[in-house]
Amino acid sequence: MFRIFIALILIAGPAFARERVQIAGLADPVVIGEASLGAIGITAYDARLYTPNGAPFDWASPMALELDYKRGFSAQDLLRGTEAEIRRIEGDTNDIPTVISLLSTCFYAVEDGDNYIAVGNSTDQIDLWRNGTQTCTVTYPDIRKRFLSIWLSDDSRFTSLSRKLRGL
Repeated sequence: MFRIFIALILIAGPAFARERVQIAGLADPVVIGEASLGAIGITAYDARLYTPNGAPFDWASPMALELDYKRGFSAQDLLRGTEAEIRRIEGDTNDIPTVISLLSTCFYAVEDGDNYIAVGNSTDQIDLWRNGTQTCTVTYPDIRKRFLSIWLSDDSRFTSLSRKLRGL
């Protein structure tokens, strides 16, 4: 009986994740890459990148990034980390305070088992969802790439994670 239960969880897990991303607004989501971020045996989160119908990664196309947290972070930690990474990737561009201000309403504390999904159906908009509830919509020029570059660009802090997520 236990084996049947485990088998059902393994089968339902990916379907449930796909459904969460579909509810968040990405049409026909298919995982194209997966990776975990951690150090010295402690995983911070597992990440998955979805594209419609599993299309290859392309900054010009819709996508959704899902993060399943394995440890807790405060909302302020998430926002500070986002700002630090955007600054590290872009340098100190004049509009970073505006971008961070727009993103400031998006983040809530996370604990082990919490989930965030960032959906970018257009280049100038991202929708963030926490545990199935939308936390914000941010509309700003090129916000999809600016935000998702933290995880997906060649300039990300963890290039091997970035490459895995992009399916490379």
